[in-house]
Amino acid sequence: MESEFTVTADFEAVYLINGAFAENPVFRFDCDDVLYITVMPLCAYLLPYTVKIVSGSVRNNRELAVCAKIGGDYCVKFTPRYAYMYDAGRKPELQTESAAPCRFFRLLKGGDISHARAMLSPELSSGVSDEDLAAFFEAFSSIIEHKGRYYLLDGNDEGTEYRFVMKHGLIDNIEECE
Repeated sequence: MESEFTVTADFEAVYLINGAFAENPVFRFDCDDVLYITVMPLCAYLLPYTVKIVSGSVRNNRELAVCAKIGGDYCVKFTPRYAYMYDAGRKPELQTESAAPCRFFRLLKGGDISHARAMLSPELSSGVSDEDLAAFFEAFSSIIEHKGRYYLLDGNDEGTEYRFVMKHGLIDNIEECE
């Protein structure tokens, strides 16, 4: 059965999809067939790599890509692979992704609750404890932005849409969409 696949990255790139070039592709593909996608960053400090997707899940390079099932469709999101061998203790962040919900989630999952809390409105921040905040997001492995909507992914990369209500540049409410 064919599903729609959307391929995105947090950086400028072109893609080879089963050997054919594409830029920011959206295509239909049978999710039970094998899909090979090579991401080729247009930045000199990032390295290209290939992922193999079978039955809607990434089979290699899982730390660099996620294939999220969103409804009946799939969104393949690539993360950067840097061209250095030694780690200075923290990974540099690309400045292209500026969405507050994504930054908030990364801070929270990274254990930086105080900086994550600073992204919440005073009303929301005062109404939730650090333990409740961490416990709520513990069940989710990552967040993905797809067509202007935010999906929290569980351990099986199944996406659930959440709406992040913004007030004066701060997150004022987080609610699950039905």
